[in-house]
Amino acid sequence: MDSYIHKISTSEWEAEKAFASELTAALYYALDSLRVGVVVFSQNDSYTTNNLPLEQVQNISKVKKEIVRLKHIGNEYYDPFIGSVSMALRKARTAYFSTQEDRPDASNVAIIATRSLPPGHDPPNQHESMSMLFYEKDMAYSDADLLKQEGATIIAVGTPHNVDEEYLRRISSGGTHKNYFLAASFLEMSQFIPGIVSRALEVAASTLHGMYRLNLIDN
Repeated sequence: MDSYIHKISTSEWEAEKAFASELTAALYYALDSLRVGVVVFSQNDSYTTNNLPLEQVQNISKVKKEIVRLKHIGNEYYDPFIGSVSMALRKARTAYFSTQEDRPDASNVAIIATRSLPPGHDPPNQHESMSMLFYEKDMAYSDADLLKQEGATIIAVGTPHNVDEEYLRRISSGGTHKNYFLAASFLEMSQFIPGIVSRALEVAASTLHGMYRLNLIDN
């Protein structure tokens, strides 16, 4: 979940949390078995202390309350050479999908909610060089590719802040419309929940024993 405080307003942050909460509930009722973790990211690496670990969902009301309590962390400084999206994808791969909580007989899905440009970037000609923008994008692409190579499916949901649909397409799996969605605003992200659930069920159906088992990371 994108928590870059200088670009994500309080109302947008609340809308992001509502989206994550509604999505988790929809998946919980659609799947035989669901483990959910949440990574909150910003341009500040302190985001690592503001997460929910990958755990089995047994009480959906409790999980929804835990998501609502997540803090809007933001950052105190901006460093264009710290790729927030890339760090979130890397954490999903190294700290969630590589732990004992990551069941080998369940499919891994990472859903990333962000602006369609890397967080913190206005058009490069305003106050940042084009090379910095390309650097952060390349970091996100690299970490997305590593996660996909390990068998995870990435679904990207973005809002049109200086629209870059190609960015969403590139970090998502497969590059098809069913794996990335472009919302008019954070307030309208929830409209894509049925499509995301449908795609997650397709992924989960490929697991062993024909059961819908899913390890989900909401970035």
